Amino acid sequence: MIVDEDESLRRFGLQPAGSDIELIRELLLTQTELERQSQGHDDTALMKLCCVQLFNAGSPQDALTIWQAKTSSFDAHCSIDVQLLC
Repeated sequence: MIVDEDESLRRFGLQPAGSDIELIRELLLTQTELERQSQGHDDTALMKLCCVQLFNAGSPQDALTIWQAKTSSFDAHCSIDVQLLC
């Protein structure tokens, strides 16, 4: 799977294709769980990128996934903009 935000950006772009949305969701859920386990010691850049990609896809169902990522740690809370929930 994707290792970092550079690879994710290269592979999916900021406006991902519909066929890639599920992969991005899975990646975000995995990163969210890692962030919870590490108590905020992971890099949140990939999480933020996944949130931006899901936001740009425009599906309201992703708001909860983005919220879970945002609330996974203090670092994630500060990194992931609340506007991505709209």
